[in-house]
Amino acid sequence: MMYSALEDIMYLNKIEKGKRLDYLNKIDAKLNAQRIMLRVMKKFAWIDINKFNIAMGKIYEIGKILGGLIKYYAKDYKKSV
Repeated sequence: MMYSALEDIMYLNKIEKGKRLDYLNKIDAKLNAQRIMLRVMKKFAWIDINKFNIAMGKIYEIGKILGGLIKYYAKDYKKSV
């Protein structure tokens, strides 16, 4: 799932600005699914707590960047509508 999100991020620069918000929302949904999967993995002890904390920390940072991008493109989207 993370590779699919990475592909979407790489593709984001190649599409027109009007469609970028849709792709950002798609990436955000994949990131939320990844958080859920990590929580399930931790619950069933498929990963240890240290690996869980590292992965969630990285996802948190990606989420902050993604949130900023969504706000930026949503602002542009509202102006064009």
